[in-house]
Amino acid sequence: ALIHRHRPELIEYDKLRKDDPVTNLNNAFEVAEKYLDIPKMLDAEDIVGTLRPDEKAIMTYVSCFYHAFSGAQKAETAANRICKVLAVNQENEHLMEDYEKLASDLLEWIRRTIPWLEDRVPQKTIQEMQQKLEDFRDYRRVHKPPKVQEKCQLEINFNTLQTKLRLSNRPAFMPSEGKMVS
Repeated sequence: ALIHRHRPELIEYDKLRKDDPVTNLNNAFEVAEKYLDIPKMLDAEDIVGTLRPDEKAIMTYVSCFYHAFSGAQKAETAANRICKVLAVNQENEHLMEDYEKLASDLLEWIRRTIPWLEDRVPQKTIQEMQQKLEDFRDYRRVHKPPKVQEKCQLEINFNTLQTKLRLSNRPAFMPSEGKMVS
């Protein structure tokens, strides 16, 4: 029962026979020796065949289980901590990638848009001038607002990432050349 409680995959507790304690104990001793590195210190016959088994021997043996399971618990705790650190690092890497992609997309849009905005060639007709004015209004109402939101999101991602890195004692994030928030 002690082994099954901490390592249920080692002993199928439901399949043990209540009318055969010697076999059950020998099975437990073998499993403890093979999988838990606990040497066999007792004989099943000495425990089952006597009215009062040696209490000190049993307590010594049970204490070996305590040490085996507490060591496993410490290892599991350490593994969980490592997993958490790796998860945080992966999340930070993901934020860095998101930042770089969003910055690249935004910069590409800016590169395509600036020449259009700088085109100051006067139009020859009123209709062409009105069309140019309507295009500019369309730019201000439809095209620019989502890009302003993207820039805000870029700043949020950058600041969030810097804060997370600072909290985990990691070096600050430096975006690729030309991809600073400014």
